[in-house]
Amino acid sequence: MSDDEGAAASAVRKPVIMPDPFHGGVEDEWQDWLNNFEACAKINGWDDQTKCLFLGVRMKGVAQKVYFEMEEATRDEWSVLVTTLASRFKNTKQEEICKSQFVIKRRSDTESLLEFGNSIRRLARKAYPTMDPNVRDELARDQFIRGMNNTRLSVELRKNIPKTLDDTIRIAIEWETIENDALQFSDGGATCRSHPNTTNVISPKDTSQEMLEMMKELTLMLKDRRESGRGQDQRDNSFRGRGRGRAQGDAKCWSCGQTGHLNRECTQKQC
Repeated sequence: MSDDEGAAASAVRKPVIMPDPFHGGVEDEWQDWLNNFEACAKINGWDDQTKCLFLGVRMKGVAQKVYFEMEEATRDEWSVLVTTLASRFKNTKQEEICKSQFVIKRRSDTESLLEFGNSIRRLARKAYPTMDPNVRDELARDQFIRGMNNTRLSVELRKNIPKTLDDTIRIAIEWETIENDALQFSDGGATCRSHPNTTNVISPKDTSQEMLEMMKELTLMLKDRRESGRGQDQRDNSFRGRGRGRAQGDAKCWSCGQTGHLNRECTQKQC
């Protein structure tokens, strides 16, 4: 390290946040790491010289070996340093791989809509890094709709194509939430079962069976009540009829002494 580098290092303030280390492995994405490093550098207020110093200490493993193999002049110039490292670590086949992954990407049963949308966004950025951002966002939006595992929701999104991917994700989340709530509470008290994308979803088969049983019970109750009421009416009518017959036939007129009528009905009564 030169005298200037030592002086610069001693003047550096303690970082607010440190960038993640970069190992230079097959799974490490150089551009993603560099974007994260730049964001941290902005928060910490680093100039280009300070960024060169911290980038060096964040290189690990293979990346660290590559860094120290470079000439000192290259390590001290930020733009040259980044360009050199990009040529070593950027995967030339990365775009083609991401394009394939982007096209076949589908939402899994355990993946939320937000997770699925962000995954589509990342793949689109890696597959089409130089494309106009607005066009790339439209591609991501269309792939998000195609990759849905909910056919009805996918059809509704196609009918009402939102302008951006963010709008599409937001609307999809709202619709799925409403749909799940409707399924869960439309037949309150019905038996529920597990579902990969939501919990406590109503089982139509169980609900229909329960409704049939309830209807059968109500029908039997009404039938018993009608039959009970009909029998009671018949007994009451019979009792009243017998009572009238005995009263009229056994009545005796105290005016003429004959039976079969009452005094007020007597034709032989003398005034």
